[in-house]
Amino acid sequence: MHQSLEEYEFQLFKWHVKETDTLIDKMIKDETSYIKNQTDTGDTEQDDSGMVAAEYYMCRVRYSHVIHLASLFESMLQGECDRLAQAIGENNLLFKLSELKGEPWLVKRRFIERYGQFEVPDEIWQPAEDLLKVRNVVIHANGAIDSRQPDQKRAIEKQPGISIESGYIKVSGEYANQAA
Repeated sequence: MHQSLEEYEFQLFKWHVKETDTLIDKMIKDETSYIKNQTDTGDTEQDDSGMVAAEYYMCRVRYSHVIHLASLFESMLQGECDRLAQAIGENNLLFKLSELKGEPWLVKRRFIERYGQFEVPDEIWQPAEDLLKVRNVVIHANGAIDSRQPDQKRAIEKQPGISIESGYIKVSGEYANQAA
């Protein structure tokens, strides 16, 4: 069975998510145990800085999963556009991918639909759009949801594995696998 490099990298991504989730679970468990031990021994001034660090690490790793997954998807789309253009022949293209204007993912979708002579159903494409919305907020606003954009907030909140806490996107451990 032949696998493209993108497909193999996608499998490695799933492995990476599993490994980092295992590490995060261990960090949280260890810090919870440490705090409980302080409580059990009667410490009046508990040190929870390890839990703060573990939760920060968890947030950043899960944000990186979103960014990485979006990057993999965009790379796979580019690869499919390149393969399609090669199969058709560069001289037979009415327009090149680089000549299309607009958001990169949508441009690639239009290119594939036009030259592949099929339409990607919205219910298949929508999860990619949803991933892009989350990725954009993570990259451009460090995860902060702008209260001036209620439509964006509602669209992001509808996604399984995504919540908004104190004005920031919170990515669950399951989100990356589900989005993948």
